[in-house]
Amino acid sequence: MTLASRKQAGSKQAGMALLLVLWVVAGLSIFAASLGRTVRSEAAQATVARHLIEGRAYGEAAVYQVLFQILSTGKQPDRYTLIDTNWQGVPIEVEIVPWTGLINIHGATASLWTLVLEKAAQLPRSQAAQVAEKIIESRKYDESKGAKWESLEDLLQIPGVDYFVFQSIRPYLVAEGSSRQDVSSQASPELLRRWLQEGGLDSARNAPSGILRITAKIPFESSGYAFVERDVLTRPSGFLGQKWKILAAEQFWRTNK
Repeated sequence: MTLASRKQAGSKQAGMALLLVLWVVAGLSIFAASLGRTVRSEAAQATVARHLIEGRAYGEAAVYQVLFQILSTGKQPDRYTLIDTNWQGVPIEVEIVPWTGLINIHGATASLWTLVLEKAAQLPRSQAAQVAEKIIESRKYDESKGAKWESLEDLLQIPGVDYFVFQSIRPYLVAEGSSRQDVSSQASPELLRRWLQEGGLDSARNAPSGILRITAKIPFESSGYAFVERDVLTRPSGFLGQKWKILAAEQFWRTNK
């Protein structure tokens, strides 16, 4: 092999070695960036988990504080109410929604289902109407068999109601024992009230409800809010000495973004 050919072969080997080094460096950089994102993500999740634990304590205190205020008046709320309170110096916003201001899955009409599916889940109107009909058909079929939906999650069995759709409409639904069809717009949260009015489906009925959805909103600086939600029966029958009964409990987190 001549000297020139040896130099050429050496240059090729050096080039391949340099390329290999660059690939290794690039791979390590990607790994380091991915590891950094994972660490930051886990840290953020740990922070949210800690805030939710703190939020539950503050939220339940605020909910019970409002419940005592309601019971002390001797009057059942019959409309949507927003109360600013605080617990140990933390400002807490408490929302009171009588169940009459929410959509009852056991009696809601196809028009109401179409409305909430279109507005909350952002389904095209034609698709929302189709899913609404499936919900009505499924409910009638179950009732004909002597069965009745026990919880909101039963809606997930219906074609067209996936997890995203369910989570979108869930805040506006209740599984009331009656077959109530209408919704009192005065008792509804602001967004649902506007939808009902736009759709001509708001009811003037203003009867007080013995069941309230009470939600406390607890702020955590710039990171977000913890929400503590309780469905409460405020006049339980058959529970001697009991002033209220918790029917359902939820807790969730929302960022400021």
